[in-house]
Amino acid sequence: MKNLILGLLMGLIVGGWAGLNTGKERPMFANPFVEDPKPVTTLDQLKSGADELIESGRDALHKATQ
Repeated sequence: MKNLILGLLMGLIVGGWAGLNTGKERPMFANPFVEDPKPVTTLDQLKSGADELIESGRDALHKATQ
């Protein structure tokens, strides 16, 4: 019983550590408590993806109408 509780506690600690880093898109075993200079948010990623999509659509439309 003691080993089970110890194993669960260690798994929770390592899993939380790796989960925090995965959520922040960092290497798995990096320090999760170091602050980024400018954290990249999901909204920023969506905006940059939309900008790229609009630019590629504009280029494709321009090529198609020539």
